[in-house]
Amino acid sequence: MGTVVKNLGPVTAYAFAKAGGYRGSEEEFKALLAKASNFENRVETLDTTGLAHGTVVEAVGIPVYVSDVADYAAYGLTLTGWYVFARIMAEAGITVTNATTITGAAGSIAVVGNAYVDVAVRFEVAAVSQAVTINWGPVTETYIFKATDLAVRNLDYRTTFYVYDAASFVTWEYAIATDATFSEDKAYFLKSGSTYTKATVTIGDPVPKAYYEHSYELTTDETFQTGKVYYTESEGVYTQAEVTPGDAVTPDTYYVDVYTMTEDTAFADGKTYYTLSGTTYSEATVTAGEAVPTLYYVHSKCIISGMARNITYKFDELIDCPMEFILPEIEDEIHGCWFEIRCLHAGEYSMTLTPPSADVKIATEHTQKETKGINMIDLHYSDLGGNKVWRFMNTHSSFTADTSPLVSIAFRKPPTTTAYTVGDTLATAGAEIVATYEDGHTKLVTATFTPANGATLTAEDTTLTASYTEGDVTATATTALTITEGA
Repeated sequence: MGTVVKNLGPVTAYAFAKAGGYRGSEEEFKALLAKASNFENRVETLDTTGLAHGTVVEAVGIPVYVSDVADYAAYGLTLTGWYVFARIMAEAGITVTNATTITGAAGSIAVVGNAYVDVAVRFEVAAVSQAVTINWGPVTETYIFKATDLAVRNLDYRTTFYVYDAASFVTWEYAIATDATFSEDKAYFLKSGSTYTKATVTIGDPVPKAYYEHSYELTTDETFQTGKVYYTESEGVYTQAEVTPGDAVTPDTYYVDVYTMTEDTAFADGKTYYTLSGTTYSEATVTAGEAVPTLYYVHSKCIISGMARNITYKFDELIDCPMEFILPEIEDEIHGCWFEIRCLHAGEYSMTLTPPSADVKIATEHTQKETKGINMIDLHYSDLGGNKVWRFMNTHSSFTADTSPLVSIAFRKPPTTTAYTVGDTLATAGAEIVATYEDGHTKLVTATFTPANGATLTAEDTTLTASYTEGDVTATATTALTITEGA
């Protein structure tokens, strides 16, 4: 037999459904599949298809959904749907010839002289085994393909592969943003009461800091605490007191200083404001009458719990913080079960599995590193010989994230100096260029200027042009310069 190099496809329909947690009878299973796609007469096990010989192609990945057959013209595909793609190597000494034939595949590529063929096998219902026969010339071989896990997923009669939105099972935790500038790898939120609303920000802009007010309050400590500063008050003046930690505090005598976040919408005249860095409060330089900058929050943790098993979930929201999966207790489960989550990661961070009880073990590391892009997270549970185990599976199957294309750029701020005399040297310092993308987000970018920084100006240099290229898109913007003749 030849060798399947790229394995994509698992067991018989009913056997896989049982392995995935399905508890009904085989007849019930067939009926469900029949309702899904009218496959009543085609759902068979390997024992009754006559295809029990050949190489069984086991799955190590997820079938690919082809939405545009033009992208797979080399295979000759004509129908959209879920496909398993595999490269099958011939036996030693055998190559593809003009006489080589392939039957059973939805499409194929067979290049004369190659020692392999590429096949595309289409699955309308994954549980139905597909046979691909290759007549190499000297030998004829049959391969049986079975897609990974579409069988159970088709039981909800949906046409989409991703059946549930994970947002229904997510609890977000938030923290005050400590970034110096807005990062493209994070989402930022504004808080109103207990509600967090995603903010529209320009990537690269400074993140406004939280402002605090300082006051003194009577301490509630019954004894003086180590590391704390205490004050006494006289006619509105607070003086630091010398105290001994552990001594009793005289009630209504000693004060401690307290910093509270200001509720002012504009800086008040005669008021002192502070910013917080780590645990240190520093007096801020502000202008009375100016609006107090809004406080921004970021995700600090994404907790996922309460999901139904044997389902694929999708995340439409950017995952930009550590993820924690609170795993369920699986009762009377000897066949195992799984969860799968497809999400867009902002960058590297941790994922942690939290077992439901002490007798359930985590087989792989508690922390997994994910990469920037679209990731498939597969979690699998098994109970074999009384050993209950959850594990990560395929946690590093990452794909490049789609990026929104550049639309335009603009001068948000012109250069600090825009008025010159002929012969002066151009200074572009102070110029800020902001780029806008198709999905609406914006960010500060570094552009190329014409004339260039340091160029000697002529009377014709009345326009400064900024140019920025990203991908295959180049955008430009202009601002006026005033050029006067010398004496």
